[in-house]
Amino acid sequence: MASFDVIDAAMQGYRWLWAERRYLARLALAPVLVKFVCTITVLSLGVSENFVRQALIFLPDYFTEGWLLAHVVRLQFLGQRWPFRPTGDKAADEAVLRDRFRGVMAGTLVYVLSRYLFAGAMQLMQMIEAGVMPPTGAQEVTSAMAASLLAMMAMFVVFIWCFRLMWMFIPAALNVPVGACLRMMGRRFMPSIYMIGAWLVCFVPIMFMFQLVGSLLLALAGGMSPPLQFILVFGQGVVEAAGVIMSTVAIGWGIAQMMNPQAPSRRPGPRGGRRK
Repeated sequence: MASFDVIDAAMQGYRWLWAERRYLARLALAPVLVKFVCTITVLSLGVSENFVRQALIFLPDYFTEGWLLAHVVRLQFLGQRWPFRPTGDKAADEAVLRDRFRGVMAGTLVYVLSRYLFAGAMQLMQMIEAGVMPPTGAQEVTSAMAASLLAMMAMFVVFIWCFRLMWMFIPAALNVPVGACLRMMGRRFMPSIYMIGAWLVCFVPIMFMFQLVGSLLLALAGGMSPPLQFILVFGQGVVEAAGVIMSTVAIGWGIAQMMNPQAPSRRPGPRGGRRK
């Protein structure tokens, strides 16, 4: 059965982020700034609860973040850094450039598509939840509310299985057919459970620390102010970028282990693993 060690995968993500921190800081600067502008726009327009409208505003962020993560995947598995440095062999350089272009574009487009599917699913769950919640003062649960509750539970189960689709930009960035990766995972739930576990181990600790620091800053400032809000929004963008990079490395490592369990694990870093 396809599986991988969740904790080991998450540790790969943490070690890789630290080992490549200087390169990733330069690579992630533009995506973080775009995310900052998009977040401020969403807050200004007051559409934080509308996932579809929010996704439309975040379209530039999805493209820049997808571009970033596609380069992260190609560095992790192929040792390719941005920008491309030609070797002087015109034919070989053109072949590498074509392969890189296809991988980065495919990874970016699949990432954007997955984010829009996620936004649509969240909007649908929000609509179903509105049908589940009884009106103020209502004492009875109607048949429509019960049907909505069952639909929401079914939607949640489907969402867990579909969590793997959020990470199909990883094989796409490597020019590996997405269908082949999905067939390898099969119809079982466990690959998605492993991915959710790796994502939580990567995201929860740093988000908890950010929330702790944010609460401390709010207490010291005596409440929210526009400058502090800008600082927190920018800080959240940096933390989310770090979290999604670590999650991508962890889940990419896990997918590689599921596709080839006999392959030796590669350690991250400038001297870790092979460089192609």
